Amino acid sequence: MHPPHVEGRESLESLSGPVVFVANHASHLDTPLILGALPRPIASRRAVGAAADYFFTSTMTGMSTALLFNAFPVQRSGTRRRGRSVALSLLDEGWNVLLPGCAWKRGFRPCPSGCTARTP
Repeated sequence: MHPPHVEGRESLESLSGPVVFVANHASHLDTPLILGALPRPIASRRAVGAAADYFFTSTMTGMSTALLFNAFPVQRSGTRRRGRSVALSLLDEGWNVLLPGCAWKRGFRPCPSGCTARTP
């Protein structure tokens, strides 16, 4: 098995955090592949949003996901905003955040200045 080929990693070297990365969610391998492609300074201070209805349905699965990926639950449907408020708090504290595409659609958008903002 060959390791993934990463192009453009050098473009990430000059980023200063906090940074939001959004996976296109082609599979559950998105997260480990993206984390493996990130430069060490970015990857060492990052948190991952993970689908609450899949990765946090039981205590054991939730704890394993949280410990393995430094993950927090993100609601993919409904009106609860817990994952979004956690992500915003992490960004305020200087953490880089990796979100699934579903979270991006539900309330995060880039601003022209490069920050992250809530949609109204």
